[in-house]
Amino acid sequence: YVGGDKTMSYFVSTTLYPTDITGDEEENLKRALDGMVKAVPGGEIILSEFEVPFSRANYLEYKIHSPQNNTSYKGQMFLSERALYQVYVSYQEPMPNDDPYTYFVNSFQIK
Repeated sequence: YVGGDKTMSYFVSTTLYPTDITGDEEENLKRALDGMVKAVPGGEIILSEFEVPFSRANYLEYKIHSPQNNTSYKGQMFLSERALYQVYVSYQEPMPNDDPYTYFVNSFQIK
């Protein structure tokens, strides 16, 4: 999924694997984030926190910034048995309003 408005672009990305994902969940998510950072020109990790919420799937909250074009990518990554999900937004700094981002990422659930 890709969408957007005047200030943000919204993305939901899924990577499916042929077999179950094994190993430490947090480590797997951090490796996926490292791959995403490499795809962003001059990308720098600003935030990377593994969260274990009470009522949702575990996730890695992150923010990547590209000083070359002053663009940031903020989102969450989730793992299921055979899939990696990325739910994120991109925007020009500074972020105009955090509310649309919060609503967007909180609307995503793994069932």
